[in-house]
Amino acid sequence: MDEKNISSVKSIQVQLTEEEDRFKSLFQVTTTASTDFKTQLQEVLRISARYLKIELGLVSQIDVSKGTYYIYSAYPTDARMQAGQILPLQHTYCRVMLEEGMIIAVCPIRETPLSKISAYQLWPLDTYIGTSLYVNESFFGTICFASESNRQEPFTEMDKLYVEMVGKWISKMLEIEFQQEALIQQNNQLSQLNQQLDQFIYSVSHDLKQPVININNMINLLSENIPKAEKEIVERAMGYLKTSANKLQHTVENLLEVSRISNTELLFETINLSQASAEIIQYFEKSLSEESWDIQVDFEACPQIHFPPVYFNSIMDNILSNAIKYRSPKRKLTVFFPITH
Repeated sequence: MDEKNISSVKSIQVQLTEEEDRFKSLFQVTTTASTDFKTQLQEVLRISARYLKIELGLVSQIDVSKGTYYIYSAYPTDARMQAGQILPLQHTYCRVMLEEGMIIAVCPIRETPLSKISAYQLWPLDTYIGTSLYVNESFFGTICFASESNRQEPFTEMDKLYVEMVGKWISKMLEIEFQQEALIQQNNQLSQLNQQLDQFIYSVSHDLKQPVININNMINLLSENIPKAEKEIVERAMGYLKTSANKLQHTVENLLEVSRISNTELLFETINLSQASAEIIQYFEKSLSEESWDIQVDFEACPQIHFPPVYFNSIMDNILSNAIKYRSPKRKLTVFFPITH
């Protein structure tokens, strides 16, 4: 093998080694889960600018309708172009990419039609390579690398492929970033709605508490002054009213309790199922006669649970209320609470 071929082989080996190092570095940065996206993006721009032998790396967000070019990220951070800057789109090199609709790789610019555009007159670059970014299949902006000096060597197909690959990674990461931001915003909105709901529950429950107490007091007062002739009928009616008033008071107290614990740590307690269920069942006993319903509980297999009492009361109350509300008029209502392991 002559010296020319040996030199060519060595050149190819050096180039392959550089390409391998480039992709290894890029892989290491883009797969580091503990690093946030903007830090990753800065490092990708740094690595890419270094291997492309170009001074500046930019990621832009372009609003075609407004004609604005927003610099989303820039490397180096102390360069002439800084993240957060907004420029007129017509004075940027990237607007040509929008017109061409493909990757642009030019070096030197001074010998091409790009030297005639307004951007060149404002900032005469001599090296430029860039491609478009698409987020959720919609045009987002561009990634480009540029330099005022000549790169000294033309861009290779591998250089173009590399920039396209980096562009696709950025596009995908931007999609994920925006999805996460949307989730955070939705969570914040839900938190605000929950706070408003808690305030509403507390306000309504607090407003209802005293009237319910007054109703109970009035029932007790009326019960003490019932004429003997009407005592049996009125006492039965008063019993129904008393049961309903007690149930309403119980619900209001539960609502106040829920409002209280929603803003504090949820407290779990050991609940005796037989005792707790008996206290709730008694609220319903006077609303139905013994002949019209049959309630059975069997907590022998699990006599106790560790659970928030207010939630247990609410669950039992809902089960019994719905059982009574939706019972069949053609047969006796039977409610059975079996607990098995």
